[in-house]
Amino acid sequence: QMAIKLIVKELEKDAKRILRECVDERTYEHDTKNLYDSYGYGIYVEGSLTRSGFLSTSPQASKGKKWYGTEVHGRNEIKTFLSSYDAKGAICLVVAASMPYAVVLEQGGGGLKKKYKVISMSFQKLQDIAKKYNGAVSIL
Repeated sequence: QMAIKLIVKELEKDAKRILRECVDERTYEHDTKNLYDSYGYGIYVEGSLTRSGFLSTSPQASKGKKWYGTEVHGRNEIKTFLSSYDAKGAICLVVAASMPYAVVLEQGGGGLKKKYKVISMSFQKLQDIAKKYNGAVSIL
């Protein structure tokens, strides 16, 4: 039990660092701050969300973003994503940017002239963390 608490504490430090690095390395501009608010992490122990966090303690967006006729809010999107995520394994770390248009930016879809970095750069960072735990932690 104590070992799990220590791993969770270390994973939380890693997750916070990765979120900061990803937002620093992004190639899009924050317009409404909803995408910024949707960056977050979840740490699951035996499938249960044990710890979670975001780039800032309170949401930065002053209003939502229209997406196909629905107003979406970044902080709500990441909270919903993390609370409904089906984590597998004993310990699992998930890092995400959960606004629905994040993937459009990453893929350069919707008539965009280029692809933008949103969260894809987290993949290698997470792989490096996984090595530290010799496969004892699922990293997604």
